[in-house]
Amino acid sequence: MFTPGLTKRLKLYAMKVAEERGVDKDHLIDFTGGIAYMLIDIKATMMLFSAANRKSLLAEIKELIESKDFKSGLQNHLMACVLSPNLTAYVNDTLEHVMEFIKKNSKIFKVPSFLFEDIELTAQLSTLVSEALSCIRGNVKAKLMSSIIKRTSIIDTTRSLAHGCLEVDAPHWNRFAFLRRCLCIFLIGTGNYKTIPLQDIYSPSLHQDLHVKVGDALGVNVGLDDFDSDPIVEGGGQVDENSADGMGGVEGSMNGVNAKDGGTDLNINHDGLGDGDEDEPERDVSGVAEKEKYELDPNDSGFGGNGKRTIFTSSKFWRFVDASLEGVHKMGKAEAEELGDGTPAENIVRNILVEYFQQDLAEFPGKRSVPKLLSIANPQWQMKIQTDLLW
Repeated sequence: MFTPGLTKRLKLYAMKVAEERGVDKDHLIDFTGGIAYMLIDIKATMMLFSAANRKSLLAEIKELIESKDFKSGLQNHLMACVLSPNLTAYVNDTLEHVMEFIKKNSKIFKVPSFLFEDIELTAQLSTLVSEALSCIRGNVKAKLMSSIIKRTSIIDTTRSLAHGCLEVDAPHWNRFAFLRRCLCIFLIGTGNYKTIPLQDIYSPSLHQDLHVKVGDALGVNVGLDDFDSDPIVEGGGQVDENSADGMGGVEGSMNGVNAKDGGTDLNINHDGLGDGDEDEPERDVSGVAEKEKYELDPNDSGFGGNGKRTIFTSSKFWRFVDASLEGVHKMGKAEAEELGDGTPAENIVRNILVEYFQQDLAEFPGKRSVPKLLSIANPQWQMKIQTDLLW
């Protein structure tokens, strides 16, 4: 406690300060009781101030992430995630890892880092990200379908998907040639020939189960010995439609997309070209995605036929892509181990995807030749996504 003389002088000073600052005089005088009381009073005031600031800050963040500008920017950056030529998977564990990547790189996505300290706002952002990823995947699938109909080169298709917002080069072409191959095989596997005639998507290198399906559709016996081997099979030794690109499932319609490329732009503020049931396992806003992976026997295409169980249905295209991509990576790892000369498995995987691009270019040459490859200076944030969004 203060001495009476000091207390009197403090009260006079408090009255002077209250008058100068325009604050309550009595409350300030009551504050001059003693050091311990003063510290407690200061702490309580700071706590109230902090709580008020936190509430105000959270309200501002909530308003931010609900704004159209934020959603538009988020969509553009998530587009870079989905179009990344190095993306590990498109559905399996994707939401969880993308959310973790956003948290670690909040400046790239222009997300206030304080958001992740609030459970409700984190859940709200997770929902936005899940919806945007679904919408982007739907757009990619629709554009690939349109490109098959119009026989567009994968180079032009990839540029169209990038919307001029991203720099795309050879690794992107390789990855999307692989995706288009997956889509063609899916359409055969699920028997969807309504939009695209069978002859436009048929390949003689199909898994035996799929030859049975084609034969049933045509009412003929399609023999494997009548066709040349897939160049990828010849080059890799172990590549077949099951491991690299022979599992599948994509939606059985164009989702309202006609042969023109119009109508596929995204708007995550409204219902768009989502993935339907395929996205359901990712809608756990706590960030814990339900696991739904498919591992096939080498003798099973995943489409049924020959008495086998159907795994990839019409709503499981991206599950098929993930399983196919995993098969390619397993193949690359196995070949690297077999070579035993220190060749990285990633290099072998890259070569496999290059062969997909070469095959795709022969089937879908488009109207112009492959441009001369030049060194492209991709934006730093785009490179960060392509090199770090891996799991």
